[in-house]
Amino acid sequence: LYEKDLRSDSFYRRDKRIVAVDRSTSHYYVDEVDFGNALTRPYVYIFLQRLSQQFYNRFKERLKVTSLTRSYEDQVRLRRRNGNATLPERSPHVRGAGIDISCASMNSKQKQWMRDTLVELERANYLEATEERAQPTFHIMPFKRYASYVQRRLGMSDKNFVAYYGRITGGRIY
Repeated sequence: LYEKDLRSDSFYRRDKRIVAVDRSTSHYYVDEVDFGNALTRPYVYIFLQRLSQQFYNRFKERLKVTSLTRSYEDQVRLRRRNGNATLPERSPHVRGAGIDISCASMNSKQKQWMRDTLVELERANYLEATEERAQPTFHIMPFKRYASYVQRRLGMSDKNFVAYYGRITGGRIY
């Protein structure tokens, strides 16, 4: 995704292939970052909503989101400053499918819960996750099939899930 693709009048935004993320809710907040936008793929937004709600229900603390979608141009600029940043062509953030959650202020129980939750979802092939060491962050790339997992977990019919998904994200399932 390029900067032009992230503008409010772009095809991706009009067709709800990229949706806006609330910057602050009762169970997560998007930290101000140099690069990036509070935008993501609808299925990533569902992932953020569910994970942050589960975390909040357990620990009564909000998750700190430090990165979502970055434009190709932003990734190039970030790579100049940060040697850990990958090529734009390889970054899930540039595809609207990456999310970073800070673990800097998490205690050991919270970090372990997050690790266990992400490992379980990764083993089931719903996402890929890495716990970065240089920056205390969980780097997560949910897969589109995560939406099907949620539908099954909620026990919803296709029709009801499409309505739920649209209500939560404002987007369609692709």
